[in-house]
Amino acid sequence: EKRREERKIPPSLPPPTGTITPTYWQAIQSWLAGTRFATSPSLADPRWWNAQLEAFPNLDLEAEVKGAEAWCISNPRKVAGRKEWQRFLHNWFKRSDGDRRAGG
Repeated sequence: EKRREERKIPPSLPPPTGTITPTYWQAIQSWLAGTRFATSPSLADPRWWNAQLEAFPNLDLEAEVKGAEAWCISNPRKVAGRKEWQRFLHNWFKRSDGDRRAGG
């Protein structure tokens, strides 16, 4: 139960472990909808999301996707022509997880 609170997963979604459930996969797709990430074929791979969930088990990935999108909107010149959204989001998650662990 504590894990759900830390990750802010709605009670209807079980915490992901090992394999993303169809319900959790639908949630991920809804986070991406309407963002620049929605059209990235590389982010349509559940295996990649599994890896992120395992690497960052206590990170609120939904909030981080929204934060990354807000940063991209605020910094259009820094993201112009970017194609490696998997790498961008992974690094975003890694920095956010490091900041959270450092208390920032």
